[in-house]
Amino acid sequence: MTREERFDLVSRYLEDALLPGEAAEVERLLASDPEFAGLLADLSLQHAVLHRVARGESQARPALRRPAWRRHRPAAAGLPWIWAGAVGAAACLLIALAASTPRSAAPRDPGPRPVALEAVPPPPEPPPPEPPTLRPPLPVRPLPPPPPAPPAPPAPVSPPAPDPAPSAPLPEPPPRQTLVTVASLERVEGEARLLDAAGGDKGPAQAGQVLVAGEGVRTGAARSRAVLSFHDGTRIVLHAGSLLRGLDDRPRKSALLAEGTLAADVVPQPAERPFVLSTPNAETTVLGTRFTLSALPDATRLDVRSGRVRLLRSSDRAAVEVAAGHFAVAAPGAILAALPLRTPGGLLALYLFDEGKGQVVHDTARNGPALDLRIETPGAVRWLPGALQVHSPAVIASRPAAKVAEACRRSNEATLELWIRPARTSSLAPPHPGRIAGFSGDLFNRNLSLEQGTPPPLSADTSFNLRLRTSSTNDNGYPPLFRTPAGSARTELTHLVATRSAAGTAALYVDGAPQGESRGFAGPLANWSPAFPLVLADEQGGGRPWIGEYLLLAVYDRALSADEVLQHFGAGPD
Repeated sequence: MTREERFDLVSRYLEDALLPGEAAEVERLLASDPEFAGLLADLSLQHAVLHRVARGESQARPALRRPAWRRHRPAAAGLPWIWAGAVGAAACLLIALAASTPRSAAPRDPGPRPVALEAVPPPPEPPPPEPPTLRPPLPVRPLPPPPPAPPAPPAPVSPPAPDPAPSAPLPEPPPRQTLVTVASLERVEGEARLLDAAGGDKGPAQAGQVLVAGEGVRTGAARSRAVLSFHDGTRIVLHAGSLLRGLDDRPRKSALLAEGTLAADVVPQPAERPFVLSTPNAETTVLGTRFTLSALPDATRLDVRSGRVRLLRSSDRAAVEVAAGHFAVAAPGAILAALPLRTPGGLLALYLFDEGKGQVVHDTARNGPALDLRIETPGAVRWLPGALQVHSPAVIASRPAAKVAEACRRSNEATLELWIRPARTSSLAPPHPGRIAGFSGDLFNRNLSLEQGTPPPLSADTSFNLRLRTSSTNDNGYPPLFRTPAGSARTELTHLVATRSAAGTAALYVDGAPQGESRGFAGPLANWSPAFPLVLADEQGGGRPWIGEYLLLAVYDRALSADEVLQHFGAGPD
């Protein structure tokens, strides 16, 4: 077979275009003709390189040593020996890569099929053949360059958008309201209603409810009371028939007493943020004190029990400082001045019933040794704000009231003043009257007593009765029997005063009004016993119980005048 026939056979082999029977011829020549094998290797390398260039792959491959069977092959005529060595090394690399490539790889573009070569011992050195004429390699047509990408069309230029028409401004949301808790209802007695900031009714007031800024409280006309507590411990007791509104705590405490009466216990406030409590015609400025404020139809009354309060009259801006134990009235055309709250002269004992707990009621008169009262039956009483409630038979008594007996014997005068709230008009031990307060040793011996009801045969539960021992009466303080008209004893807050002057005249007052006079108590008080204690709610041995509330009790060694009684009634129980 000539060299040109071998070249054609190898070309058809590499192009996978063998004729029938030529595949066996290729195998035979590979096994028997080293020159054919070398030609196949050379053309396979060229074919592979051209194939990779057409696919755009890199042709760089590591150089391999020339196989042993190629070392002794003479260089092809017309080719330098260096080129022949490089071609053989590339052919070996191609055969090695083809042999190591798994057949299960993904289908690829067909390339030169690897040829399995068998090792053939080098043949004896043949005589130098005639230089063959190699067929020039097939021309390689370079791949045409990719057509240039068409230029991107210019972006469409849209005409400028017209300015948007001005839209109507969105309405601002309403300001968010923050509810500020100012006070809470500590206690409610009787009828009371909550009021909103506009004065509208919010429903019944109950203990535990909170009041926010602007709200208020209205109490009913009879036996009603509401106790308000602020965060700092300040307390306000709103009495019956009162209206408090406009509560606030920012930047300072403030409220408006539109009508009625309240008692306030104000803890110390910062000097720059005093508690301002107003009425329709006056204004009070408080830094820390205890006082009572009353809003009357055409006047405002301020009673100060401790500390100092500034009272300002709204009509002309006149002002006065009111100290403890004094009061002032702001009214059109009246002199604005601080006057003594209670007549201090002759005060022997004073009980305010504001302890709030315990078994002792303290004498706060500070006149000689204190005559404190001890609650002998604590289960029969209950402490209220500013009051002691007796709800079942009880005995509340002092040690022997010698200082009272001795002072009244010297002056030959006496006064017993009470603020009470009876629990009932009928007696617990009919037909006998209940003992409210007095100086007595037992059921049949006394110096002075105030009772509710009239003993037989003139029994009348709805009146008050005075018993007073003088040299002209028996040891039990009568005859005569001095009592108020029927119907004067009611289950409401009551100011009750009994006096006896040196002239032998006794008087009874209910809510500041005199209930008549009796001249049957003539004679000195020399027979008053210093061994009798002050006893409340019963006799020491029992049998004459009285139930109700005590708010104030005062004992004087002189007879208060009608004007003083009226002044004390205006001051109230606080």
